[in-house]
Amino acid sequence: MNGTMGELEIFYRVGLALAIGFLIGAERGWYTRELTGGLRRAGIRTFTLVGLLGGLWGLLAQVAGELILAAAFLGLAALMTVDHWVSYRRAKGEFGTTTLVALFVTFALGALAVLNDMALAAAAAVVTMAVLQIKPELHRWVAAIERFELNSAIKLLLISVVALPLLPDKGYGPDGILNPFQLWWMVVLISGLSFIGYVTIKLIGPRLGALLTGIFGGLASSTAVTLNFARLSRHAPDIAPALAGGTAVAAAMMFLRVIVVSSVIDPALGWQLAPSLGVMAIVTAIGAAILVFGAASHENHAPPDIRDPADLTNALLFGLLLAVLVVASHYLQQWAGEESLLLIAGAAGLVDVDAITLTMSRMAGTQISGHIAELAIIIAVVTNTVIKAGLAAVIGNGAMARRTGIVLALGLASGLIAWLVK
Repeated sequence: MNGTMGELEIFYRVGLALAIGFLIGAERGWYTRELTGGLRRAGIRTFTLVGLLGGLWGLLAQVAGELILAAAFLGLAALMTVDHWVSYRRAKGEFGTTTLVALFVTFALGALAVLNDMALAAAAAVVTMAVLQIKPELHRWVAAIERFELNSAIKLLLISVVALPLLPDKGYGPDGILNPFQLWWMVVLISGLSFIGYVTIKLIGPRLGALLTGIFGGLASSTAVTLNFARLSRHAPDIAPALAGGTAVAAAMMFLRVIVVSSVIDPALGWQLAPSLGVMAIVTAIGAAILVFGAASHENHAPPDIRDPADLTNALLFGLLLAVLVVASHYLQQWAGEESLLLIAGAAGLVDVDAITLTMSRMAGTQISGHIAELAIIIAVVTNTVIKAGLAAVIGNGAMARRTGIVLALGLASGLIAWLVK
């Protein structure tokens, strides 16, 4: 019967096409169960037959060519569109197009089940049912979006999905140290974390929103989290304790990240760093928990009064500052020489800790001693943490700056004591 499929497989595939139509039709039938007077145009039977029709035409397309499948779809589309237009006229404009589009999708999925990937067709059918079913939730969500929030989301998509892939991922400038892709990625990261922080605080409240943003944002860039939460604190000073806690937990994640990265490259160095950085992470995380869960709940707290949740302007300024710091660190390294790695580590910590962690971990035990590598990473971590406290003090309001500074200072002091006495 078919040169590429056995009879049993054909039976399974056509059966899946039939089941896809039945499932989507069940949802549409339930949704339109109370409509009468000719308004109920397509229910469980129609959708089941359309799914089967797509599967059968998919079988025919394997014999007669794919053009026959396209002709069948066009014929179905024309027929159902005319029927929909007539129903629309009878209903005096109170007749949506969702069911019509769902019919087209059902036909396509029926054909896909026979011609290609059965798992993909089944998964797409389930997703289609879900999208059709959550109409009220989607409408409420769209109604709750402010225009400036939508504009901010569009700008974030433009700088990430459109602009970022167009930038060259190679070095320019002195010794190729300026990478446009990496610099713009930092702009995207800061804007993205700013938008995510705003949305999570709006949706689930300041305490849990700040905590989750700090945890996941800290895996990427604790500095970006600090910058964004400091800015938020000026617009919403009443949630400053929660924002300070989110900043502190991001710093704790940074300490843990350094341990993991160094351990992957040089396990011995990771063990050397674990006591001091581990204590820093624990003390800072405890301080963050006290700040977050000790803050007022603000269950009915309004979102921060911010017109640009993505904060593109500040992200661009930070990207420019980052480029300046990269160039300055490069020339400082040339001036200081290889024997002054500790000075270089301090300069690198002004920008980021990941680069110096990777460099020192690769050099440890071969080009430099493990002790020097450990000390260089500790210096970079301390410098970077002090920079975060400075950002909170300069950009954030007083309440957030004080709380952030105290927790970070306690974390650093505890870790350095652990490092000195080990």
